[in-house]
Amino acid sequence: KMGSGFSKYKNIAINRFKQTADYEQGIFFYIKNIKSKRIWSSSKLSFLNKPDKYKITFCPDSTQIDRIDGNIQTKMKVTIAPNEPVEIRKLKLLNTGNQEEVLEVSAYLEPILSTFMQDYAHPVFNNLFITTEYIEELNSILVKRRKRSKSENDIYLAINLNSREYL
Repeated sequence: KMGSGFSKYKNIAINRFKQTADYEQGIFFYIKNIKSKRIWSSSKLSFLNKPDKYKITFCPDSTQIDRIDGNIQTKMKVTIAPNEPVEIRKLKLLNTGNQEEVLEVSAYLEPILSTFMQDYAHPVFNNLFITTEYIEELNSILVKRRKRSKSENDIYLAINLNSREYL
């Protein structure tokens, strides 16, 4: 309903998530209209501006969130690959007005790459095993969870950012 939540692969949680009434967690895109100073998210967060229109559609392999904020239409589609450990979040912004707008987009998530129980038991300690690295030639962020014992495997998360302009 609101667009917050978590992603996981098998028993490994990708991002921090604990359902509470006062702190919304998940994987979000924040959008700021530089001219109007209006700020919103790709989903509906209680502490940001309410959308003029909001619709969420659930399908077997994807979820789509559509919202309108002023003259900006935001569409975010989350698709899960059926046979691969891949999740794609595609964000489309469309200016339906007559004037040019300047938008600033930020992505946010708290990667944990562990079980929910490990993170819940001690989130700060859990963070000690996470490293990040920017790989410029791929325009990607590589998140690695170092193993805590020899019996564990290293766990990786790659975040790749691409943008396109459509005129």
